[in-house]
Amino acid sequence: MNLIFRLIRVLILSLVRSRLDPLDPSVLHFRAWPFDLDINVHMTNSRYFALMDLGR
Repeated sequence: MNLIFRLIRVLILSLVRSRLDPLDPSVLHFRAWPFDLDINVHMTNSRYFALMDLGR
């Protein structure tokens, strides 16, 4: 469920920020929150790739 909130945040920020040229880099910053981690305090591969999908 928390990925939906992050997706909404990315969509809103894309509307607010200025347009990029096709060759300009796009940078997104994400933080790993405690509910993104497993019991060993590691981010799982599935959560990592889900966050990377938000940046596509």
